[in-house]
Amino acid sequence: MLKDLKGVNGYKNIGFELFALANILELNWAKVSERTGVKRAEVDEAQVVADKLITAVGQREQAPQVAAEAVRDRQATFTLLMNAYDESRWVISYLRRKQGDLESIAPSLYTGRVATKKKAAAEVDKDQPAAVAQATPVVAGAAPTAAGSNGGATAAHAADVAAAGPYV
Repeated sequence: MLKDLKGVNGYKNIGFELFALANILELNWAKVSERTGVKRAEVDEAQVVADKLITAVGQREQAPQVAAEAVRDRQATFTLLMNAYDESRWVISYLRRKQGDLESIAPSLYTGRVATKKKAAAEVDKDQPAAVAQATPVVAGAAPTAAGSNGGATAAHAADVAAAGPYV
């Protein structure tokens, strides 16, 4: 059993070797108890420490996966929130279309964002009124809200979706 011990550095190796040595002492305690300065309580404590060390190493190795899952959950939650808020804004804009107070009830979450250099001001759809084009955020890959409607999308946008699919 002692020949299986590698003596390699590393937390995981040290934990397993400490556990193995404690087990060897425990199995042969009747033979070595009178010839060693190690007490039975120390052997038991070594097993507990080895177990804690191996557990800590395992948790550290799993940390990147746990962090990735947390990021994915956070992004999914944000997407659900944005989709629900966008639908709420659409309903309010329909119900309060004559009063025109959408921005005071449910302000856009995109206010204050600066257009990138790729998106020129000329890309704003000329068919829509300026207030509608600025007040309604465009969510890439959003599904139409009613069957058969294009959700206010332009013909060029519908052609892009048909060519590339619903996911950008």
